[in-house]
Amino acid sequence: MTVIDKLRKLQAVHKSNYWAQRAYAELAYMTCLSSTRENRYDDRLSAALDTLLALLDENGALVKADVLAMEDSMADLSADARSLKVYCISHAHIDMNWMWGFQETASITVDTFRTILNLMKEYPDFTYAQSQASTYRIVEKYAPEMIDEIKARIHEGRWEISASAWTETDKNMPNGESLSRHILYTKRYLSNLFDIDPDSIRIDFSPDTFGHNWNCPEIDQNGGVDYYYHMRANDDQSDIYRWRAKSGKEVLVYHDNKGYNGSIGVCEFIDTPLYCQKNNTNVNLFVYGVGDHGGGPTRNDIEQLLDDMTFPLYPTLEFGTYHKFFDEINKVRERFPVTDREINFVFTGCYTSQSRVKMANRIAEDRAYESEFYAAASTALTGAPVRTEIYKAAWENILFNHFHDILPGSGIIETREYALGRFQDSLAGINISANSALREIADNIDTSSVPFDENNFTDSEGAGVGFGVDHNGGYRFPQTERGRGKTRVIHLFNSTMYDREEAVEITVWDYKYDLSVAQFTDADGNVIPHEVLTSGDGYWGHWFVKFLIQAKIPAFGYSTYILSLREDNDIGHIGSAAAGGWRDTYGDTPCVLENSKIKAIFDPYTLAMVELTDKETGEKIVTPDRPSAIFRYIKENPRYGMTSWRVGPYMSIENLNAVDHEVRLRDYRVSGMRRYLVYEIKFASNTLTVTAELRGESRIINFRIDVDWNELGSGTADWNAQGTGNCIPQLNFYLPVAYTAKNYRYDIPFGFIDREDIAHDVPGNSFMRISNADGGNSAFLVTDTKYGFRGHENAGAVTLIRASYDPDYDPERCRHHINIGVGVCAENDQKRLAVEYVHPIAFNAGVKHEGGTLPMSGSVVRIAEENRDSVMVSGIKNGEDGGFIIRVADYAGRGGRVSLILSDTLETPAAAELVDITERHVIGTCDLDGKTVSFEIDPFAMATIRIR
Repeated sequence: MTVIDKLRKLQAVHKSNYWAQRAYAELAYMTCLSSTRENRYDDRLSAALDTLLALLDENGALVKADVLAMEDSMADLSADARSLKVYCISHAHIDMNWMWGFQETASITVDTFRTILNLMKEYPDFTYAQSQASTYRIVEKYAPEMIDEIKARIHEGRWEISASAWTETDKNMPNGESLSRHILYTKRYLSNLFDIDPDSIRIDFSPDTFGHNWNCPEIDQNGGVDYYYHMRANDDQSDIYRWRAKSGKEVLVYHDNKGYNGSIGVCEFIDTPLYCQKNNTNVNLFVYGVGDHGGGPTRNDIEQLLDDMTFPLYPTLEFGTYHKFFDEINKVRERFPVTDREINFVFTGCYTSQSRVKMANRIAEDRAYESEFYAAASTALTGAPVRTEIYKAAWENILFNHFHDILPGSGIIETREYALGRFQDSLAGINISANSALREIADNIDTSSVPFDENNFTDSEGAGVGFGVDHNGGYRFPQTERGRGKTRVIHLFNSTMYDREEAVEITVWDYKYDLSVAQFTDADGNVIPHEVLTSGDGYWGHWFVKFLIQAKIPAFGYSTYILSLREDNDIGHIGSAAAGGWRDTYGDTPCVLENSKIKAIFDPYTLAMVELTDKETGEKIVTPDRPSAIFRYIKENPRYGMTSWRVGPYMSIENLNAVDHEVRLRDYRVSGMRRYLVYEIKFASNTLTVTAELRGESRIINFRIDVDWNELGSGTADWNAQGTGNCIPQLNFYLPVAYTAKNYRYDIPFGFIDREDIAHDVPGNSFMRISNADGGNSAFLVTDTKYGFRGHENAGAVTLIRASYDPDYDPERCRHHINIGVGVCAENDQKRLAVEYVHPIAFNAGVKHEGGTLPMSGSVVRIAEENRDSVMVSGIKNGEDGGFIIRVADYAGRGGRVSLILSDTLETPAAAELVDITERHVIGTCDLDGKTVSFEIDPFAMATIRIR
């Protein structure tokens, strides 16, 4: 009989009493240790097992004397046994608002912390680690008397802060700037709250996160975070590895294959030798504590661990910290393998579930970016005060909603409701700050040359309050009217790094004049093209006109346009009827949307796109044999359950743009600055209204999708049960192409990733590109509210709505307003077009300012032309400790020298330097040449520049 056979006989009875369990734990551990050391202990183990099994046969049980005698007989092996070490770290996994509301999250947090503090009074060696800055914010707000007690334990080294993020965040959907803000605000908040060195916070603790983007190591390293802990994904790799970003930056990773909600038992550490052998180390990590709903380590855990520590034939067990463990393995980091890829995919339904939560995140991130830039521009151009506290509060809301069960949509209705409430609170500060900043800039623009109408008998001033800032208006910044009379000044603002020339939509209030003689001129008096989109519409006691104007706005800058009435005696302007507007005959001919860049043809019966031509190259991107830009009603199979987390296999796919559907054309226009078609489809219990629009000379056809969605998924509402339901309804936008796809490119935080053909949803921050295998221009999809893309069989798709039913049984029933852009462009133009799509031009109405110091058009900063197709700007803001912060990333991987050129209207900077994410450490130098700031950047790296 082998040692293993004998051990199994002992295992069969090891739970009969404490001493049998202890003997089994030690001998099983030593057997594992022996197997990793050429079986050198097998003979001794075999003899010991023979003795114990004989005693079992004779007495029917093992008693204390039997086991102590066995331990004594093998006492000489104790040093070998204890040569391996396990750091035992307690924690409480506290899910933010997962299956409960915030009131329960707060109660869980405070009571868990009280339990830990009580246990620390009784057990002087006991240690605890707590992630998520949001948990400390809860305690500070609702139980502030506990803060000093926690602070004391932190300074004793017994309470470890394992939070470098505001929450245990999703790592695929938040953009790069958001992930940077987690580090910025977490380190600053916790270091101030507990009087600790922010550099002591060095671990990215992401145990339950559903996948990890490839640039996590780059972001972490720029924030002074060296270590990474996770449980999900990378299951086929080493448990300890070095994760390397494209830039070459690395974090040392521990992949916990046992989970993070463990408890301490007698036999918990048996396999330690096998783990150590697998990972080429002599130390291990064991994380324990009741979690998900908090609670943390129990008294039994502590007592059991103290007892386990006394076993002579067991590893060395220590109440430890994550940093102790990581610092130990970091000494031999070269032993560990390198992983240089994204660590995905887990729970692919989480890119689409609870779509309004995802919409809220996309909008909040994009508007925060714009608002912070405008605030920084106002400070730089006008000396306006900084608003960092307002933005900090807004970002705390955004970051809280990044929690890995909130943004992924795997929570209940209370989860969703609270997230949308925090979104509204964020936008309040973001919008008002943006409005104030834009007004400050406008008030300093010299408009003395404009011949204003002095008539004060007008209703316009103050009109439009609250207009356009809601869901229907695309969550734009406030558009309140400040002008009056026949002459109005419109200031346009561009928050992107690209010079923009495009058709811009603006709203003018109470302009009750003859629109047939209205004209727009630029600051030099040149008349520019415009169109009236709508007129005479009412809004809370006022009337508005929507214009489309062909405008130019410099990068990170503004421009000014004047609306006035031209003097015109042409009798043709008397009356308002447009010539040629009447038709008697209509044919079933294709609908065409065309400009100088692209031409799209839509089938007259189905309104599917049957041709898309890139007029620059003449290539047919879409052809009639694969109709494109269609909507599909999909029924998923819920057999695998957890419908919020998992996209089930497709059971049926119904093409809504098909001849057997009633596709009703509602409106169509082929000329002017805005060419569009509007159609409607009714399916199941839903109504879909689509406006396909091509403005100016854009390369993007925008599909404005309005859905009255009334579908419920049907099945077992228990998220933990196997699926037994009928289906999960899904609405999907589908774009097949005529060429062969080389691969599919998606934007990820601070970069791109090329993925092969994958038959399930994958995450993208805003777009997917269907890369042409033959080179040349390619089709792409871009959205302002969605994350779930699918590149498969020479087609791209975006999941618009998924009616998952657990744990939220009704997450989608409402009116949805969605924008999807379909475009064609060269590879180098892809990022620019996506950025411009998600960051629309802002505007406000100006008034007369004779003492203004700013010109009618200007900018704050420009990226050198040679850098514009390789570097992206993720944020411009006022520094937390002063200065002007610009964060960039080299998404194209070219590296080299990057130059930032400051506006002539700004003072010449006194200093410029590269700093870390926290803005505390200078990590590199910049060269100053007048108003040009230059620095070196590594390929695929990010950089934060502070200019003073």
